[in-house]
Amino acid sequence: MLSNGKWKDYKCVFDYEHRTIMLFDENKLKIKLLQLGNPNKSSLEFNVSIQWYTDIDETNVKWACLILNHAWHFRTLNIFNRDDLSNCVAVNESKNI
Repeated sequence: MLSNGKWKDYKCVFDYEHRTIMLFDENKLKIKLLQLGNPNKSSLEFNVSIQWYTDIDETNVKWACLILNHAWHFRTLNIFNRDDLSNCVAVNESKNI
């Protein structure tokens, strides 16, 4: 995830009950929470904006990227991982992933 202009590695977990992405920083042993949409359990909407793009960094590595809610930038190693991340935040809790 892009944070303060630098890319940082996180392990991601999705909490569908509270509509939250939990990012675990293995180096600092800290958890960062990102609230997606309405946290109200009775709400049927997720209110997530997903935008895809491809980025090439200074070492010519090609990244599959996505932006959530016009604010949180994520990059993955390939389009399949990006698709999985996109699907996780786009589906509702009743679907099996």
